[in-house]
Amino acid sequence: MSLVPPPALPSTDLDATSARRLTEVAAVTAVRRHAGVLAHVYTPTGRRTVAEGRDLTACRLLVGTGGALTRLPGGEEVLGKTEGRPGDHRLLPPADAIVLDHHYMHGRLWGPPHLSRLIWWCRC
Repeated sequence: MSLVPPPALPSTDLDATSARRLTEVAAVTAVRRHAGVLAHVYTPTGRRTVAEGRDLTACRLLVGTGGALTRLPGGEEVLGKTEGRPGDHRLLPPADAIVLDHHYMHGRLWGPPHLSRLIWWCRC
């Protein structure tokens, strides 16, 4: 008995819905894991708010790559769910800076250091 691998793209509505939900969880988890947080530090002069980790609010682009984001419908909406919620202290990228890289061109942008600081990648 030989095992048949699953198709590269979902063939049923249930498979597509499941793949989209899994992609959404993976993208939100990835962005939230890499984003820094605002923390309170208590000093002799009083409480100070400091940033710990990577500040993604300064990113001009959030580029999504990978089959699930680029081959399934709704990749922009999936990455749009990575924005912060009211009261969230994470330093997340703005929701209006979302781009999908359908042709895997992201490798060409890693060269110039001034661009790599402005772009953060989310690969799912």
